[in-house]
Amino acid sequence: MMNGEISLRITSDIDIVTARQKARWFAEQLGFNGSWPIIVSTLISGLARNVLINPKHGRIFIDSVHDGLRPGISINAVNEGFDYSNSDMAGKYLHMRNNIDFQTLIPKNIIDEFKITQGKDKSVNIKIVKWL
Repeated sequence: MMNGEISLRITSDIDIVTARQKARWFAEQLGFNGSWPIIVSTLISGLARNVLINPKHGRIFIDSVHDGLRPGISINAVNEGFDYSNSDMAGKYLHMRNNIDFQTLIPKNIIDEFKITQGKDKSVNIKIVKWL
């Protein structure tokens, strides 16, 4: 079992590439094999791209989790400083958040847990977990 969270600042396309590489390595270290490390890196890529598009910066956190029976990987994308004062953008985000079931966009066998929360600091946090 790996210990130690990986924290990556996302401010450019290069950061997305780095996030993909580190996610794949981390998944391999946890015991994910076959195509799973690639799938995990693809999930990271989508989350990191979302961070880069709006609000143009944020962080990706990759960590190991354990539920007592099995290990897993936790990926948390934090969109820092999401500007809710921009009513057009806030409206689009809230519409997306309230009217799309994200779990129907990604097959259940790809991710096991999915959660969106809003931080007190205007951040938007998207967390996914995949169990081994």
